[in-house]
Amino acid sequence: MNGLNAPDSWILEEISNLCKVKGGKRLPKGSTFSEHKTDYPYIRVTDMVKKSVNEETLKYISQEIFQKIRNYTISSEDAYITIAGTIGLSGVIPEHLNGTSLTENAAKLVIKDKSKLDKKYLVYVLDSKFVKGQIDARIGIVGVPKLALFRIESLKIPIPPLSIQAQIVAILEKAERLKEKREQANQETNKIIQSVFYEMFGNIARNDYGWNELTAEEIFDMKLGKMLSAKNYTGKHLKPYLRNINVQWGSLDLSDIKEMDFDDNEFPRYELKKDDILVCEGGEVGRTAIYNGEIENCCYQNALHRLRIKKPIIERQYFVYYMQFAAKYGLILRDTSQVTIAHFTAEKFKKFKVLLPPIELQNEFASIVEKVESLKERQRQSTQEINTLFDALLQKAFNGELVA
Repeated sequence: MNGLNAPDSWILEEISNLCKVKGGKRLPKGSTFSEHKTDYPYIRVTDMVKKSVNEETLKYISQEIFQKIRNYTISSEDAYITIAGTIGLSGVIPEHLNGTSLTENAAKLVIKDKSKLDKKYLVYVLDSKFVKGQIDARIGIVGVPKLALFRIESLKIPIPPLSIQAQIVAILEKAERLKEKREQANQETNKIIQSVFYEMFGNIARNDYGWNELTAEEIFDMKLGKMLSAKNYTGKHLKPYLRNINVQWGSLDLSDIKEMDFDDNEFPRYELKKDDILVCEGGEVGRTAIYNGEIENCCYQNALHRLRIKKPIIERQYFVYYMQFAAKYGLILRDTSQVTIAHFTAEKFKKFKVLLPPIELQNEFASIVEKVESLKERQRQSTQEINTLFDALLQKAFNGELVA
């Protein structure tokens, strides 16, 4: 069933027979989060990560608000599953967060009989392709996608003996620790370039080495992209284009590329060329990456600045990391318009100061970046292989192939 070949001795049961499914609660209208941490944390979908919660992002509510939603708390003995936003994300919370209020975009699964179902096993099986397929078939497609509570109750999961569940959990936890070590190694590699930059160029906010500086408009030809407009969409001159979300720090995320009209007059103005530099005008302002000609006939929208170097006094990779440190030190936000949402307007960006160490030193830095990026690419391939193996391990676990 749905690719599951569990042993005949494993019972396939509906969640409703195993758990009470209860939704979380939206904060009362007009409620605001506390500025200071209190005894009343509130778990949102955005706080749920890696089968647990990211306590650094938790928001807190006052005792008065808590009293209004106290019946919608979650225990570390429960599992949770998200029902809106990133649907189907599951996990358990740490013991010290017992009694924490749960968002309306998640549901808690209160296990009825702990001698029959282990909470960690439940979380892993909810993350399996077998259950994900059931969830995908149950998500409402009218309006905003959401997983109704009664549809969670109808999900079916394989139930081996509790001793087998414990063995499966132990094997999968060991495999996840290997994934975490790979991720930690990836993070350490990312820090290498930042350390090298700081050592070679110092603190750019203080200009430790007294480098010369020029404004961005003196260094680059700068242009904002085309403004999105539904009324101008005809479908006759469709071209792929990059948005703010596609530009990450030092790289492009090309997993979701949209198209819009760029007619014969617009295309030459907004066409991207290899080695163009793209900088986010809004969102995480200043986020910077290099376009390497990955997509043919690609353009860009007005949430992005396109930069082209006028003369060889700056190296592209140096500028990418210069922008990262400028963001870290608050130099970019200092120069943004922040009436509501921060924007790095063309006028502000043109006057933005950029330190210019000797080009030879910048080129040396770029050479180091190239070597580290080569290492990171090998790590990315390794990470992908580990993730593929883990997915295969999950499938084997619920097919009864991991334990005797």
